[in-house]
Amino acid sequence: MVSLQQKPPSGAVLPFIFVCQRVVSYIFLSRAESYMQHTFLRKLGIVCTTIALIGVSIVSVALIARARQNQPYALTTQIPPLVSRAHLVGPADAQQQLNLSVGLQLRNKQELANLLSELSNPRSPMYHQYLTPQEFVAQFGPTADQVQQVKNYLQQQGLTITSVSPNGLLIDARATVAQAESAFSVTINNY
Repeated sequence: MVSLQQKPPSGAVLPFIFVCQRVVSYIFLSRAESYMQHTFLRKLGIVCTTIALIGVSIVSVALIARARQNQPYALTTQIPPLVSRAHLVGPADAQQQLNLSVGLQLRNKQELANLLSELSNPRSPMYHQYLTPQEFVAQFGPTADQVQQVKNYLQQQGLTITSVSPNGLLIDARATVAQAESAFSVTINNY
C-alpha cells in the first residue's frame, strides 16, 4: 500500500508555538508563584496565543492568495484512514514506476450549481434540458490552455503524459516515485 504524506513545514512558527505552549502550561501548572508573577505569565500566554493565531491567519490568507493566482500550493497532509492505522514499512523505492491521474477542476462552479438546481426544478424552463457532453465541457470543463499548462508542468518535472481524457478533466501520466515526490512535494511510503 502506498500513501502520500506532505513534508512538514519549516520556519520560525513552530518554535514560537512550542514556546507559547510551554508558557501556557507553566501558567496553569504552577500554583506556587506569587499573584503578580502568575498574572504576568497569564497575560504573556494570552499575548503569545494571540500572536500565534494572527500568524496562522496570515499564513491562511497567503495560501488563499496563492491559490487565486492559479499557482500550485501545498495542501494539508492527506492520509487515508486505512493508512493511518497501518504500520509504516518505509519509503517507497525511488525508481518504482507509478501510473498517476491528475484531476483538473471544473470552471464556473456557481453556474454549474445553478444549472443543476434548474435541471431538477419542475418550474424551471431548464427542467430536464440536459447538456450534451460537448456543451458541458465547453461551459464547465478546463480550457485547452489550462490542460496544456498542467501537461507542460508534468513534463517539466520528468513525468510522461500517457493520455488526456476527452473532457480534459483527467491527465494520465507515468513517473518514478522520485519524480512524483518532487513534482507534488510529497513523500511516498510503503505500509
